[in-house]
Amino acid sequence: MAFIELTGVADFPFAFNVDQGVGPGLGGSYRRDDIMLVQYLFKKVWEENFFVADDPPLDRPPAPGSIKVDGLYGPTTQRWILEYQRMMEIRGANIHVDGRVDRKIGRETTITHSFFTIAFLNRQFKTAAPSTFVNFIDDPEMPPELKGVLGVVITDGDDS
Repeated sequence: MAFIELTGVADFPFAFNVDQGVGPGLGGSYRRDDIMLVQYLFKKVWEENFFVADDPPLDRPPAPGSIKVDGLYGPTTQRWILEYQRMMEIRGANIHVDGRVDRKIGRETTITHSFFTIAFLNRQFKTAAPSTFVNFIDDPEMPPELKGVLGVVITDGDDS
């Protein structure tokens, strides 16, 4: 299930993370809450705050310009992941463009030695909407189902 991980870093005490990942090549065994978290982060970072999420501002999100936080992995979610990764790579980010949002384990991926897409989304969410980042549980745009699973905090990579 999607979860919050304590980071041990004073100015970034927690981060949102997915359990099984979202995107192609994962056998279609997506968790609804993982998809919902990715969609929610895209809504907060790219759809609502693209102009303040990073410096310089992010490009506008791809058509249709809006993403539903419904937990369903379809063509819009797939396109948003891939286009976001491409945009970040063009901007010079060390990100692997594979159309997937994998679970962040450690600082970088073991195969490509790039940073995790979810790490960029967390940083940009905290930058763009710091109050909502910290008080996400009060955000009316976060679905109750996602609020429920994010009540579980995992520390130091312990997922038990």
